[in-house]
Amino acid sequence: MAGGEADGARVRLREGAGDGEALTFEVERGPSALRLEVSPSRRLRLVAGERRLIWAELWSGHYGVTLVRSDDPRSPEILPPMRSADVRRVSTREAWLRRLARSLAESSRAPLRSGTWRLVALKPDGAGRFAPRSGEVGLAAVDLFDALTAPRAREDDFGAQGSWSVWPLRRPPEPDAPRVKAWRKHARDGTLPPVVLAAVSGLSTHLLVDGHDRLAAAHAEGVTPELFVLAPVREVAPDEGARARVAEAYARSFEAVPEAGRAALGEALVRAFSPLLVGAPSVASFRSGLDAEWEEEVRAVLGEPAFRALFVDAT
Repeated sequence: MAGGEADGARVRLREGAGDGEALTFEVERGPSALRLEVSPSRRLRLVAGERRLIWAELWSGHYGVTLVRSDDPRSPEILPPMRSADVRRVSTREAWLRRLARSLAESSRAPLRSGTWRLVALKPDGAGRFAPRSGEVGLAAVDLFDALTAPRAREDDFGAQGSWSVWPLRRPPEPDAPRVKAWRKHARDGTLPPVVLAAVSGLSTHLLVDGHDRLAAAHAEGVTPELFVLAPVREVAPDEGARARVAEAYARSFEAVPEAGRAALGEALVRAFSPLLVGAPSVASFRSGLDAEWEEEVRAVLGEPAFRALFVDAT
C-alpha cells in the first residue's frame, strides 16, 4: 500500500508555538523504507524500497552539489493518497499539522527516524517564495514553484547560506494530468491540502515529499498553497548565564510588577529553564559499494553525453 504503516510506529504530539503555526512531535519507529545512502566519494542516493528517486554528488570542499532526479512520473508514495471527502473535513492549519504529523510518523516511507521532529508552516510573500517565522530553527526560505520546472539535473552552489532549493522526487506533473485536474477544484474552493517538504541539511535542499500534483494545481489556478516543512530537531540545555539573569530579573521585579503582569514574568522564567530546540543534522547510511551502482544508474538516467558533461568533463 502507498505510504503503508511503519511497523510499531508510535507518535506523541507536543504543542508547537501555541498558535497553530508549528508542531513538535516525538517519533518511535523502525527504519524507514525511504533512506539516504552515501558512498566513500561523497555520492548520495535517495531510495524508497526498490525505487531510486534522487542521486547527488557533493562538490569538493562541500560548497555545492549536483542533483539528478528520477524521470518516473509516478508518485513516490511517501503518504497514502488523500481522498476528496476526507480533505474537506480538515478546515484549519492546526488540524492539518496534526493530521500530517501523524501520517508521516505512521508511514513506512516517510523521511523519519526515531527522535524529535518539527512540522512548520512557512509564510508566503505573495510571489511564490516562503519564509520561516523569526526564531524557527534549521529552516530557510524557499522558492516553492521552482519544483515545477526542475530539470533532470541541476548544479546548486551553496554560497554563504546554502541553496535550499526545492527538489521534486518525480517528474513534475503536467497541468492537465488527471490528478492535477482533480486538485484544481480544491484550489479554487480553498480546500487544497498543504504541500509538504523535508529539509535535508547534508544537501542544503528541500525534498518535495508530498503534494506534487497539488502544487501543480495551485500554480495552474494562480493560488498560493499552504506549505509545511518537516525538519529534525534536538533539545539542548539552556544557557546557564541566561537562566541566572532571568531568575534575578524575576526576583527583582515580581513585587514591583502589577499582578496582571506577573503571568508574563512567570512565562519568561519557564522558557528560560526549559530545554531549547535546535536544528539536528540529516542522517545518511554508508554504503561501501555504492559508487559503481550510482554511476551506472545516473548514466542510464541522463545518457552518456549529459553524464560526461556533469560528472566527467567537469572534474
